[in-house]
Amino acid sequence: MNHPETNKSEEKLLGGLCHILVFFHLLGLVANLVIYLIHKDKSPFVANHAKQALGLQFSAVIFILALGALGVGAGLGFAFGGIFSVFGLAFLGGLAGLAVSALTLAALVCVIVGAVRGFSGCSYQYPLIGGFVDTVH
Repeated sequence: MNHPETNKSEEKLLGGLCHILVFFHLLGLVANLVIYLIHKDKSPFVANHAKQALGLQFSAVIFILALGALGVGAGLGFAFGGIFSVFGLAFLGGLAGLAVSALTLAALVCVIVGAVRGFSGCSYQYPLIGGFVDTVH
């Protein structure tokens, strides 16, 4: 997909702001959705940044819920399981915790890079999910 760039200061501001709004969780999700709906026909640059930020927010929720369920399952296995299942499930719970931490750090770095690119007037696509997000209309 062709990723638009811009030199208009309002579009740059909104492009970077879309990524910063990710830090505001539900408020940021709603704000990015509103920005996308308003600008999807007016500014491909702003719409692309809003859509990428929305994609990251939805992906993060899905990954964290899945890993959290794995961690809860490991905790329940530890509480009610036998001695052999305790060690295996505790190990899985620890891995889930590490994965959540790693994903959080990676998302933080990507959000900062996306904001800098948006404020600079350059397009940005999140790693791993950006291509999929581009296919959603």
